[in-house]
Amino acid sequence: MNTLDRRVSVVIPVRNGERYLAEALESILGQSTSPGEVVVVDDGSTDATPSVLERYSAHVRGVRQSPAGVAAALNHGIALAHGTLLAFLDADDVWLPDSLRCRVTRIDAADEPDAVFGRMQQFATPISTRHASPVSASIRRHATSHCSGRCSCERARLRGSARSIRAIRLLRTSTGCRERARSAYGQPKCPKS
Repeated sequence: MNTLDRRVSVVIPVRNGERYLAEALESILGQSTSPGEVVVVDDGSTDATPSVLERYSAHVRGVRQSPAGVAAALNHGIALAHGTLLAFLDADDVWLPDSLRCRVTRIDAADEPDAVFGRMQQFATPISTRHASPVSASIRRHATSHCSGRCSCERARLRGSARSIRAIRLLRTSTGCRERARSAYGQPKCPKS
């Protein structure tokens, strides 16, 4: 059964993400607990990212900005978000179907954490299927058996060319976390003159 949690705003920064953005959006829209809104900030894409956003315009608020970097895109998305809980996803990552429910359950716990971070499973998209979505069933099965249901407050973040089945970074906005989230992603870089 799919439930809606209007408190949750998902923010996705993207630049030239046409290859994986649809899959990331499908993983959000396919959650057992749906977010109240999804805000995608296109940071000056030169590929077909705007076309992907247009296909999802009934479910996603897409905004475009001049290229300013991921920090500026995240800050823009945070400023536009209406929810009291902020969740973040990179445009080339995906969530497992119960990820949002799991994190919301944890943030609603009696100890009232300000933020919830979880585990992730890294995977690589095979070269032969680079332009194909979705994540294969075997990858989802493997990640589900290793990650599902494990809500923890540890931060796991890997960078590189591999993609991730990403656990949600979920922050409260009512306790000043909106400003902490903005500062955690740093100030936008000034364009070179």
